[in-house]
Amino acid sequence: MATLQDVMKSLTSVIGNIPQYTGQESPDNYYSKIVQTFSYGEILGVGGFDDVVKTKILISKMAGKYAPVPDQHNGNNINTPERFKAWIKHKYDELTYGLRQTSLTKLMQEKFLPSDTPETYEERIRLLLLQTPNDNPEALEILWKQLPFELYSTVKIAQPNNIDDFFIAVRNLG
Repeated sequence: MATLQDVMKSLTSVIGNIPQYTGQESPDNYYSKIVQTFSYGEILGVGGFDDVVKTKILISKMAGKYAPVPDQHNGNNINTPERFKAWIKHKYDELTYGLRQTSLTKLMQEKFLPSDTPETYEERIRLLLLQTPNDNPEALEILWKQLPFELYSTVKIAQPNNIDDFFIAVRNLG
C-alpha cells in the first residue's frame, strides 16, 4: 500500500514542471493544472493525502506578488483547496484590476500626437493596455477620444468594436 511519502515523491516531479504562479494566467486555469496532479494521490487512496496537504502544495507554488499566502482570507483559515482558490481569485482580481485602473488613468493622459505614425502610436499605447481585456469598453472609448477629428472619421468607417480592431483600423490609415 502506498504511503503519503510515496505520493509526494511521485508528485514532486509533476508539480515541479508547473511554473510558480506569478499571475501569468487566470487563477482558475492555474488551479486546475495543480489540482489535476492530485488525482494520483486520490486514486491510491492514501489517507494522509488530505485537503491540508493539497493546500500546502498549492501555497508552495505561489511566487512574486502572490507570496507569501496569508493564513486567513475573509476570516477563514486557508486550509482547503477551495479556500485557497477563493483567496487566489481575490488576490488576482485585486492586483489585476488595480493595475488596469492605473493603466486606464494613464491612458486618458495620452493622445495621437502630430509626430505619431500609426505604428509609433500603437507601440506607445499598447504598453498601457497590457492588463486590459480586448473588449474593454472604457479603454475603447478612451482610445476614440485620443484621435484627431480627421483620423476619428476615417477609423469610424471601419467600425472597430474592440481594441485590436481599433489598432488595425488605425494602421490601415498609413
